[in-house]
Amino acid sequence: IIEEGDIILAELFCSFGMLETQHQASIAVGKLHHDFYEAAKIAEASYQKGVEILKAGITFGELVDAMKEPTNASESYWQVHPLVHSMNPYGLIGTGDRMLNIPEKETYGTNQFFIPPMGHDTILREGMVFSFEQNCAIGHKLVNVGGTVVVGKDKAIELNSNTTKLMEAVC
Repeated sequence: IIEEGDIILAELFCSFGMLETQHQASIAVGKLHHDFYEAAKIAEASYQKGVEILKAGITFGELVDAMKEPTNASESYWQVHPLVHSMNPYGLIGTGDRMLNIPEKETYGTNQFFIPPMGHDTILREGMVFSFEQNCAIGHKLVNVGGTVVVGKDKAIELNSNTTKLMEAVC
């Protein structure tokens, strides 16, 4: 049963111009705990950093480094999965510095693993497609926002803006 104060997280796979796209939806049901709003602010800032820097000619590592800045601002922020990965070409993965810093990580033993960053020296070219999957957790409060973004000659081309911020459902 979905109740006031819950958050709904979803990963949506849609087609846009015969291209599969990915969108990370976080929907607040009524008023949330204040940590969710703080996590949303950080995740949204990470998304915006990526959009601001993404263009042909930069390296994938430069993109990832910009996207990590908001989450690196506090030791209390952590991530559950990569911040960005390529969809075309396949194989570029940009992880944050605080992946798997779940508060009770010691209790999980060896059942957890870090996804290594891949392709940081790759120079981005016009037409490459990325899934921006900004996520930030504070304690056990997680927000995940983002969408599909295409590398343009001089700027990012966002295919969606709805899922790039915390959405709210009214009870």
